[in-house]
Amino acid sequence: MHKKLIALAVGALLGQSAFAATHQTTQAEAQAAQNAGRIIYLAGASATKNSFELAFKKICDTYVSGSSTLSTEHLFTFLDSTGSTGNVRAYACHLLPAASLTALGFSDLTAWGGQDIVVDHSVFNGSLTSILGMDSSAANQNPQIDFNGAFSGDTALSAPKHQSAGGFSDVEAALFQDVLATTSFANPSVTSNLVVTSTSVAQSFGVVVSRSLYAALQAAQGLSSCTADNITAACQPNITRTQYASLVALQSAGSIADWGVLGLGSAPDGKVRIARRDKFSGTQASSNNFFLGRNCSVGGLDPAAAGDSTSTLIVSEAATTGNALTALSDPTNWTIGVVSLENKATAGSFASGGTWRYLKLDGVSISDDTNTTGAGNGNHRQTTIDMQYGFTYETTVNTSADTSITSAKASDLLLNLAKLMADPAVTNLVGLYVLPNADSGPLFTNTTNPTQVSKAIRGGSSCQPNLFLYI
Repeated sequence: MHKKLIALAVGALLGQSAFAATHQTTQAEAQAAQNAGRIIYLAGASATKNSFELAFKKICDTYVSGSSTLSTEHLFTFLDSTGSTGNVRAYACHLLPAASLTALGFSDLTAWGGQDIVVDHSVFNGSLTSILGMDSSAANQNPQIDFNGAFSGDTALSAPKHQSAGGFSDVEAALFQDVLATTSFANPSVTSNLVVTSTSVAQSFGVVVSRSLYAALQAAQGLSSCTADNITAACQPNITRTQYASLVALQSAGSIADWGVLGLGSAPDGKVRIARRDKFSGTQASSNNFFLGRNCSVGGLDPAAAGDSTSTLIVSEAATTGNALTALSDPTNWTIGVVSLENKATAGSFASGGTWRYLKLDGVSISDDTNTTGAGNGNHRQTTIDMQYGFTYETTVNTSADTSITSAKASDLLLNLAKLMADPAVTNLVGLYVLPNADSGPLFTNTTNPTQVSKAIRGGSSCQPNLFLYI
């Protein structure tokens, strides 16, 4: 397994080219691009999908619609088995001319300059599919949009499994070593040829609870003057790292009868409910590592899984963030879990009292939300950037050294879009932040961008601490 650091480069972001496209790439043009081989299949983390799309738009030509100059990027979706159209997507666009791509740092992709291309991006099942999806077995692959299939508007009506060229992961591959060790590959060289590339993008995660549990914790912690829709830091209840670990560790499963570890008694239904992600998820890998020491030492603990549920402990495993948040939005039951911080709590409680809320972790809030209506409106990153909040991980790119799996063009696309994703001028997203790199110019320093660039860096290993570069 190889590791290398993407050297960030601040390139001038090019505007509309002299040969700008006159229209947005159509479905028929996307189909023609796919049939001509100008398509790249990616799988992996969901947390970076919005940042990835923003970066992708920067390499697309533009077109004029009315008085607006727009990107030719055209988003196509698929309604998957979870009922979401956000997990299986495809971006089609007319690429910038080769010279413009070269100026942005691309090399191999320039052969497609000035032509329509398609990037299929499937985030179903999360980060580990950036590795599993490179296998030749459909059992390990993700659904992908096929432009030769039927559509209803911009929505594909089917999405067959397809081998991917790699993708983004919330955490480095080492944090999946326990799962990879028990995974069956049709092509075992997927792991031996794996190339793990550190990026300069990072994100944080938070402990979330159902609204009813949030209210119960507020009352127990002397915050009864706050409503359950007040999500400001002053009204957020707290949970400690030890408390959460005690709830989710497998060795605790048989003895958990109520919410006593959080200073509460029994829930209305007498159950403790853990809404976790499945084993393929980077969110789950980060939770296992942060709270249970998993995959860093021989002393790491196993998390409780759905099969470990008891009469008083109910553990669910979600394939997507959306499914986890649905469980956490239960209107009456007390439920707890972890999600990445790009998610925002929803406004105005449901008539039945649903929705979910973030907790402080070890006394520190990730929330710069100012609403008292339940609607998240902050960027969820400043306390992480200042290194007051520690539940944070650095994003990686997984590719294969086998060019029949990860072509030169696919590698060029992934690694250079990772650079654009780390440019504060390109992306400014909730829960994501940029890692400092003093060699990359003023945009990438905390001094110049104190609300987007971190003061510290971990250096690509989740098993070592963050170290300050700016104080």
